[in-house]
Amino acid sequence: MLVPFFIGEYRLKLIIRKLGLASVLLLGLAVSQVSANETETTTSSSEENSIQASLNKVENQNTQPSKKDQADNKTVDTTKKQEAKKETPSTNQKTVSKEKADETNQRNQKEEIKPAQKPAHWEGDYYIKADGSMAKNEWIYDNTYKSWFYLKSDGRYARNELQGNYYLKSGGYMAKNEWVFDQTRQAWFYLKSDGRFAQNEWKGSYYLKSNGYMAKNEWVYDQTYKSWFYLKSDGRYAQNEWKGNYYLKSGGYMAKNEFIYDDAYKSSFYFKSDGAYANQEWQKVDGKWYYFKKGGYLVKNQWQGNYYLNAQGVMMQNEWLYDSTYSSYFYLKSDGSYANQEWQKVNGKWYYFKKWGYMAKNEWQGNYYLTGSGAMATGELVIDGVRYIFADSGELKEKKDLNSGWVNKNGKRYFYNRREEQVGTDQAKKVIDISEHNGHISDWKKVINENGVDGVIVRLGYSGAEDRQLAYNIKELNRLGIPYGVYLYTYAEDETDAENDAKQTIALLKKYNMNLSYPIYYDVENWEYNNKTKKAPTDTRTWVKIINKYMSKMRQAGYQNVKVYSYRSLLQTRLNHPDILRHVNWVAAYTDGLDWTNPYYSGAKGWQYTSTESLKGIRGNVDVSVWY
Repeated sequence: MLVPFFIGEYRLKLIIRKLGLASVLLLGLAVSQVSANETETTTSSSEENSIQASLNKVENQNTQPSKKDQADNKTVDTTKKQEAKKETPSTNQKTVSKEKADETNQRNQKEEIKPAQKPAHWEGDYYIKADGSMAKNEWIYDNTYKSWFYLKSDGRYARNELQGNYYLKSGGYMAKNEWVFDQTRQAWFYLKSDGRFAQNEWKGSYYLKSNGYMAKNEWVYDQTYKSWFYLKSDGRYAQNEWKGNYYLKSGGYMAKNEFIYDDAYKSSFYFKSDGAYANQEWQKVDGKWYYFKKGGYLVKNQWQGNYYLNAQGVMMQNEWLYDSTYSSYFYLKSDGSYANQEWQKVNGKWYYFKKWGYMAKNEWQGNYYLTGSGAMATGELVIDGVRYIFADSGELKEKKDLNSGWVNKNGKRYFYNRREEQVGTDQAKKVIDISEHNGHISDWKKVINENGVDGVIVRLGYSGAEDRQLAYNIKELNRLGIPYGVYLYTYAEDETDAENDAKQTIALLKKYNMNLSYPIYYDVENWEYNNKTKKAPTDTRTWVKIINKYMSKMRQAGYQNVKVYSYRSLLQTRLNHPDILRHVNWVAAYTDGLDWTNPYYSGAKGWQYTSTESLKGIRGNVDVSVWY
């Protein structure tokens, strides 16, 4: 335990009187030793040791007499007065006492001339230590201000500046647990709880570099997170945004070796191992190939040279593709390129692909025939009224004529299905149906006479729209006296749509003053919009309501000969209901035979047996039916 160096003046005088000169000398030596012990200081080369040494020094210098010592001083003064009153010295004693008193007074006067020591304190911008010296080039901890200060070489306290890893604020206080902007360096620093500036670490959304500067407008690689980050002009890390060719994810991490979907651009992008986005190049990701066009956009649902990217952007391999733009099937081989002017065996069947990859169908390729599905024919097949027999290898072995299609015998005409079965009698009618898709038919008389056509079903239009060739076709059919009926293609979803369809049908019938020989047909199919936003109802109950509503409105308007047209597969599934089937008398089935009967209808009916007939005077394929 240290002995306080500062001993009260009155207490010292009392001790001197009691102990005498010799004792005072001994006491002086002891006190000098204590004082020497108290003033020892150590100097550390590092800033941390300097601050700690200064802390110890300040604590030692600020040690002052305790309240107990002050109380002792008061007790000594009182005792001195009391003793003075008690003493009644003799004359000799007075003389001796006087001499001693004079000697003591002289000594006291000399001691009083010496200035009293003050505790460590501030004088303006300077700090005076307990030994009276001015602090320079050192750290001082001030208990009054509860802060560290740094005194520079001129003795002034440092302010608004860095000293090593520490920052002294205005007023000289050492910054802790706070942000500081240094005007000299034009940079932000963060001072931690120990006063040191943060280095190579995050503080919230901000990054402090190795020199303590807050990062701005720059890339930083963080070893802890093994990732690049970009710090923006305000120092915050970028997230969910682009920076040049790179993308910063949530949390600020730079994307790499991964897909990112950017809603702003409505596209997926791929970021390579260096973080840059793939641009006008192929990339193999998890065993699948993708192509990224200019700007890095992922290619989907389109061709890229000889390759096709599907809806997920994946290059198709070993699979079929139907491209509605080219109205054809294509086959993508194992390397992703389309089969071109070559045979391909797929799932045990052979197919031929013409120039540019179009799949051959309903046509000959040398001695081989490609059927409607594109598969090479084997076994027995009837083509245009001729029976062909093919080997298992697909090669033609034999052909012979047969009774199929429209056949004239003994001055009469008959219709045979492809199984050579007669359909109806010699009174069977050949009926075609046409629309704007067949183009402008300039010579209806030629069409009827040269193709043996007995009647026509003309499209009125579709829900909400009139067929662009309707006016002309009705005018010509009326002029030539050609028997005809009409049909409306429906996009109905409910009864309201059905009612509107009926109103449209009635309006068009009246508009063109139609003279019908065949029924009015409500064309019900499995429709779907090209943009996929609407499609036909799939439940039977809804279709019952739609068809009943249409029929009811047509009857109310005075039209009785109103029927339903559809194709066999629908009539066997969602349209298979008595309330619908009782109106059905025209069915499409492109097969060897109709192979379907309607137990809820009897009377004249039509079988649409093909949609690919070629007729003189009409452009493209034509739908043909037998009416019996």
